[in-house]
Parts: sequence; structure tokens; C-alpha cells
Amino acid sequence: MTRLPTLCLILALAAAPPALAHPRLVATSPARSAVIKTAPRQIRVSFSDILQADASILRLKDAAGRPVRTGKTAGDPRDGRTLILPLPHRLAPGKYTVEWDVVSKDHASVPGRYRFQIRP
Repeated sequence: MTRLPTLCLILALAAAPPALAHPRLVATSPARSAVIKTAPRQIRVSFSDILQADASILRLKDAAGRPVRTGKTAGDPRDGRTLILPLPHRLAPGKYTVEWDVVSKDHASVPGRYRFQIRP
């Protein structure tokens, strides 16, 4: 009789749908908290899950919190987990914040941010 409850538990766990995970930040370029000499030509932010690039967005703000003019957020077609923000103009020295609101394939929306600095 002790096998029946164990068997029921195993079957219940096997039939349960997998837990949906939210995308986690994996890598950034420029790196988080980096102090760099040369202004980047683009921002790259990579996540643990495949994203809906057309529903996700990256934003860049200066030290005062003002939006910086950039190109349009695009997904990296090679992996589906990376967003690219083109920078058509050379960034001036200063502190910057990259903000994101990414949407995964399971429709989970995850906001976040990181900072980097360009030294004079």
C-alpha cells in the first residue's frame, strides 16, 4: 500500500506543466558598471531566454536621466536572446544608464537597467 501514494506523487509531478522562467540578464556590452575610454557604436544586452524582439525595447539615458537619441532596438538574428541598440552619434564622456523592458516567448515582461561610464 505504501507504493500507491508514491506512484501518485510521481505521476502528479510528471504531469505538472513546467514552471515558466523569466529572462535573466546574461551579458552586456559595454559591461555593467564599466568605465570605458571609447564610446561604443552600439549597446548589446543578452538574456537567458529567447525574446520577442519586436515587443522588447532598450533605452539609453544620460546622467541627468534624459533620453539619448539612438537607433531602434533590434534583435540579434543569430541567437534570439540578444537585443541591439545602435548609437548613430558618438556619445560624449559621462555616465549612462541602459534600461530595458524585454518580453520573452512566454509573454513574461521583465524590466531592468544597468550603468556604464565613458571617461574623458
